[in-house]
Amino acid sequence: MKKRRWILLGSLAACILLLGVLYSKHTGSTLSENGRIDSVILKETMEFSVYLPPEYYTSANRDRHYPVLYLLHGSTGDHTIYPRKIGIRRIADTIIRRGECEPLILVMPKSRGGSYANLGQRYRYEDYFFRELIPTVEKNYRVKTDKESRFVAGHSMGGHGALLYGLKHPDKFAAACVIGGAFELKETFDPEESGGENDLNRLLQNTVETRSEPDMSVRFYIDCGKSDGLLGVNERLHRRMTNLDIPHEYHVGRGGHTWEYWREAMPGVLRFVCGN
Repeated sequence: MKKRRWILLGSLAACILLLGVLYSKHTGSTLSENGRIDSVILKETMEFSVYLPPEYYTSANRDRHYPVLYLLHGSTGDHTIYPRKIGIRRIADTIIRRGECEPLILVMPKSRGGSYANLGQRYRYEDYFFRELIPTVEKNYRVKTDKESRFVAGHSMGGHGALLYGLKHPDKFAAACVIGGAFELKETFDPEESGGENDLNRLLQNTVETRSEPDMSVRFYIDCGKSDGLLGVNERLHRRMTNLDIPHEYHVGRGGHTWEYWREAMPGVLRFVCGN
């Protein structure tokens, strides 16, 4: 019995020593694609990837908390798209190392079919995102929990999700970035038309009416390739925001609706959300 107790104590000491070594020696960034949430709302296991910045595990930063950027994939992707297709770890490491963005945590959730809104009662992803994903991230990682330290961005259908969340939940995000966004938007808004709670024209109008309220302003960023088939609707968003006097940055670069363009756009997103 005494021997077993000494073995257990020895094992515990080894674990503590190992954790100490990890915290003192691991100075590089960390990328995991193994995050999982057993969602009660969606009734399925939801996966996510997470990027932790350099020196997250060092002793000097043991108590440091970081801003967080949620990156939303397109309709054909999943939580591994940003690591595999965009090379997000290399991009984030480079931008942080250059001092163009403060160290931050990136969370890349999976969405079925790239839809980020509630689809009636059959698929309540928006509820999952705000009631389960964000609380899980804030419980398990050292992220700052105030609005000014939380951002959302996405490409294609994920761009629609980022725009929707930025407009619909301005109390949750300091910035929302739309890259080659895939969405529908009319040139003008008719208040007599009922487009539902996710109608972007109505949400844009609501933004004008509420932006003077404390903690309701969001910084918007729009970027789309000149050869992207969705350039027209992104330009329309830019015009609508300009006409409504909604502050935003708008960029058009060379390229189309491609991984190459989205990869080239990501440094601009990181600089925009938390540049020094």
